[in-house]
Amino acid sequence: MIEQLEMWKNYLYHILNHPLHMAIFVPSLILSIAFFILFKKSGDLRKKVNFLAMHIALLFFPFVFSAVFWRCMMPMMNCMPMMFMIFVPISGIITIILGFVLLPYMYRWSDKCCLIKNNFIKKFVEKNSKILKIKEPEVYSINDLEPAAYSITNLKPSIFVSAGLSELLTKKELEAVLLHELHHHKCKTYFWKFSGNVLRLFTPVAAFTGFSGTLEKEEIEADNYAISMQNTNKYILSAKSKIKNFRTSRLHADAK
Repeated sequence: MIEQLEMWKNYLYHILNHPLHMAIFVPSLILSIAFFILFKKSGDLRKKVNFLAMHIALLFFPFVFSAVFWRCMMPMMNCMPMMFMIFVPISGIITIILGFVLLPYMYRWSDKCCLIKNNFIKKFVEKNSKILKIKEPEVYSINDLEPAAYSITNLKPSIFVSAGLSELLTKKELEAVLLHELHHHKCKTYFWKFSGNVLRLFTPVAAFTGFSGTLEKEEIEADNYAISMQNTNKYILSAKSKIKNFRTSRLHADAK
């Protein structure tokens, strides 16, 4: 414990005794606080994630800069602050890239998942993708009784619909859900939500100002799109009601 405190003491001494480092630290930290305030006040998911990314980048940059130019002395344990400051941001970037690129394929490679090639769902998604002027996502059916639908936006966008959802809902209700997911695809909600959740891991203060309110707004906008396309809120509301009732009855059954 004493050795660790000594390491960080030496690292701080290295920062405080270099005018260039201090000249970078002060404005960088001030801008970091400014971007965090913008992040907190913004109600738009895309802006919120971008502000959070700038907050974290400016928060880490002076520490990374000073660590790179710190000539730490052996043994290697004395270099732990430098290694920590360099590898934490790198690990965050790698996590976002791998999660965005590889995670969606884990769903597609699942034994429960199969590509829908020819039915009304495929034709409906194809037609409405053209209306939205977006790349048509592939649609997959998941062999699961739990009613669920979600979209993933990456290099190869996809919509996943469980067999339980298809059985539970009427055709019009299922179309309302698909319209909802297509709107998420157009807005790239998955990408922004995933990025925001990963970024929050790298700043302790951001974790206390969650995205719940902003994500709720995104859900409302997706619902409103489905309502505008169907000229009624009947189907999206009945679909959500059926899903909620199914999950409630499932919880009661499991509790017995």
